[in-house]
Amino acid sequence: MVDHINEETLQIDNSSKVDELSHTAGQNQNLSVVSWNINDISHHSLGKKTEIDEFREIIKISPIFCLQETKGEVVVPNYRCFNKNRESSRSGGLCIGVQRSLEKYITQIETGSTDIQAISISKTYTKTEKNITLINIYDSPENSSYKIRMRSLGAEENTLEALLHFVGEQLGHSDIMLVGDLNARTGGVNFIPVTKDWMKKKNSNAPKPCRASKDSVLNERGNRFLDFLGSCDLTLLNGNVIGDIFGEFTCYQYNGQSVVDYIAVSPSIRDLVKRFKVLSLTNLSDHRPILCQLSVRIPMIAAELIQELHQDAPKRPEWDVDTTAQLFTDNLNKAEITKQLLDISTSTFDSAENIYSTNKKFVQILESALATDQPPNCVNSEKKMRCFSKNKRRSKLRPKQKWFDAECITTKRELNTLTRKYGKNPLDDLLRIRYYSRKKDYKRLIKRKKAAFFQELNQDILQENKISWKNIKKLKKFNEKPSKLDIFDMAKFYQFFLDLYKKKDTNFPQNRSVTRANEQILSILNDDISSKEVVEAVKTLKNGKAVGLDCLLNEQLKSAVQNHCALSVLVKLFNGCLDLGVYPWNTTIVSPLHKKGCIYDPDNYRAIAIGSNLGKLFSTILLDRLLKDQLTEKFVVSNLAKI
Repeated sequence: MVDHINEETLQIDNSSKVDELSHTAGQNQNLSVVSWNINDISHHSLGKKTEIDEFREIIKISPIFCLQETKGEVVVPNYRCFNKNRESSRSGGLCIGVQRSLEKYITQIETGSTDIQAISISKTYTKTEKNITLINIYDSPENSSYKIRMRSLGAEENTLEALLHFVGEQLGHSDIMLVGDLNARTGGVNFIPVTKDWMKKKNSNAPKPCRASKDSVLNERGNRFLDFLGSCDLTLLNGNVIGDIFGEFTCYQYNGQSVVDYIAVSPSIRDLVKRFKVLSLTNLSDHRPILCQLSVRIPMIAAELIQELHQDAPKRPEWDVDTTAQLFTDNLNKAEITKQLLDISTSTFDSAENIYSTNKKFVQILESALATDQPPNCVNSEKKMRCFSKNKRRSKLRPKQKWFDAECITTKRELNTLTRKYGKNPLDDLLRIRYYSRKKDYKRLIKRKKAAFFQELNQDILQENKISWKNIKKLKKFNEKPSKLDIFDMAKFYQFFLDLYKKKDTNFPQNRSVTRANEQILSILNDDISSKEVVEAVKTLKNGKAVGLDCLLNEQLKSAVQNHCALSVLVKLFNGCLDLGVYPWNTTIVSPLHKKGCIYDPDNYRAIAIGSNLGKLFSTILLDRLLKDQLTEKFVVSNLAKI
């Protein structure tokens, strides 16, 4: 009976596994930092570099990355990005990215300079004696347009002086790790420790400590930088540790190479350095990334571990009025499916479990008749998991952009080969000329292919003075911005809505008295559902609607009721729900719709529930019964909560 239908709590097997991961499944790995001057976050032809696989692979080898010359906001999935950009200029720009599972151990520190950025890593997390202050810096060249403009305005800032002041405040209560592009060439000279002997020899001609470096030039800024290192007791790692014993070049320009990207650390961190390496040159920047790994074990939750606990949200199966509809109808009329439907229609329902199993079998039959691949996260899957969309790894062989054809792929491969060779042999003049020539050709090719593609697309939009909406939608996709939310945000949203809907409604009457109005309504609702009612209700269903966890389309239900056996199963299933007071479609997909405010706060979203179309059909029949018995709107509203 309808008045016996009870509320059921959503049951999900893996509801607490995200919390368990933070305590049991966290990966213990060495703390490492990648530093890279990326020469603008936007690629000249391929768009945002964060959407390029090669770029992501480099920055994601470490739980923390530091970028210089970003020239805009950087957003990387599964990383908390601290961006700092110049207000009066598009040049410069800094970003520190921290893997989301480390976020709660990180504190951003105000430096007082637009070219200096810093965070503090808690000692409770790294198990070190002091906190680690990670400083990211970019100091523009003296002859850059930004420096010249600042000097003309009388607002030039001495970055090294500001850095010295900031580091002085941090010394004593934290260890220092300095990374970035200082545009300072230090040759093979090392810092000089601040000791009494050093004070005596400061003005003498005594030889300075040396380190390996392929760049033999020592300029004025390099001298100032070395003085800074000595006064702060910091050690340069470039050419000073195993992994960079030759002091590799870090910057490659057409007129030569240099070492201007550095990592310098406090003595206590110097003893913890496990690996230091100048990574390979890429065509995404004229600077090489630098990797520094410490022998400090940190617990970290990889995004892939959280991703394994979830399934993709179900996608709406394809339905074509001409081909799919006819194929679905023909499959339903096959002897094998007809026999399955007859077996269900002749079975008896004596428990709620029978209702649930029958509903599951019926959905499986309709899915098999559709002759398409069943989404892996539909309700019939044996492994029930929470659902939301996740990014699948895209094959590198398949171009991401439509205009990136075979010619572009071949040219890119040739450029990548030359890039690797030039990175290993920077002093080869012939190789340098070939590299920059091929890089220029690749840039022109990409620009030409992209322009031709959009020109053809724009021409196709107007065909014979008619607008092609298909091509307009295709053009619109190129302006879509990727979501700033990642897998960690989705897990947070899931937990928020799970806790929200676990709360029971205290206003719902537990002991409902049967009044005359209730008796009248129940007498209307509890009559057996007829085939005619089902057919009439199906006609009101709209095409093109979203699907629930069972992945059933309204179009499938409309075609199914034309089959006598399928219609009999529907009638028997609905009447069984009435007799036993069971509603097997109580699980819905919650789709959050942003209202206003911070996009990372789930409380700023409205939950849109997407239920089963089969359950909607059952509810439609009950609603039609109330309306067809000429009940006034006032009567229905006042008694609807009592049903």
